[in-house]
Amino acid sequence: MKIFTQMSNDHLNNAIKIAQALKLGGEYILQAQVESKISKDDLLSVFVDEICSRLRREVPSCTINGKKIIIDTLGIIRILNEFCGYFLCYLNKDSISRLEIAIDIHLQNTKQQVNFHKKIDIGIIPASIHKICKHTSTIVDSLKQYGFTFIYCVENRNISFDSYVLYADCLYLYMFDLNGIVSAFNLRLYRLKESPKIFYVNHVFNSILKQLCWKKEEKYFYNSILQTRLLRSHYHLCHSKSEVRLLELSCEKYKIDKSCIIKSGYPSFDVSLQSYNAISPILCGGGGRISSYSS
Repeated sequence: MKIFTQMSNDHLNNAIKIAQALKLGGEYILQAQVESKISKDDLLSVFVDEICSRLRREVPSCTINGKKIIIDTLGIIRILNEFCGYFLCYLNKDSISRLEIAIDIHLQNTKQQVNFHKKIDIGIIPASIHKICKHTSTIVDSLKQYGFTFIYCVENRNISFDSYVLYADCLYLYMFDLNGIVSAFNLRLYRLKESPKIFYVNHVFNSILKQLCWKKEEKYFYNSILQTRLLRSHYHLCHSKSEVRLLELSCEKYKIDKSCIIKSGYPSFDVSLQSYNAISPILCGGGGRISSYSS
């Protein structure tokens, strides 16, 4: 059966998965649409309509226990994240606008359920693979000097913090009147909203070079950077010169302002280095100084 579409087979398979999750009839409806030569964005707008409809009418259950705010993850939120993960860079402005409006309605409905009125300045989304949050901790320490208040967002309820904690999908950070979000986790919904501003700290050193190793064709490499970085945060904290340069090239290609690039160094390395310096050379069996490795 011939399919008239510019979408790859992988994207069509992903679209079929989303359609089945939304109970839209799956493969048969999708194939009928693409065979009638409907454009890829019109095809995706079918998903946007259904996702928006469910976001407007579904509200999660919420509880507050001291500084802990717990919001159950709805099935539609998982579908929304997966949909944006696959297709965010294919959506036109109208589809994005409709999603923004539906998300705002969903967040307002949820906020009424939570009934939380504390003023919080900064949201922190740590990389869940490290309990000490070493990718964001030095940034938090610096911001604390200015008197900012924080709320951490994790889905794992076994992790705790001294500050407020939101145990929920990171979408729900948008419920709070935040000045910014510092994230070491690859959010699905970075650029669907312009406020608060998202500062992304990649927790893999030279992650863009890693992409370069397996995205052999130039267009796929740059599209990958657009999809995983430039569309998903407002500012990018870069670890190395090579990462900065590759992001600059991507900004040039897509006509994006290079001021989104922040030369931050590697916060995780700073934490690891401080931990190393705190270890007694006698206890660890070594005696060399850090400076001896700098050459």
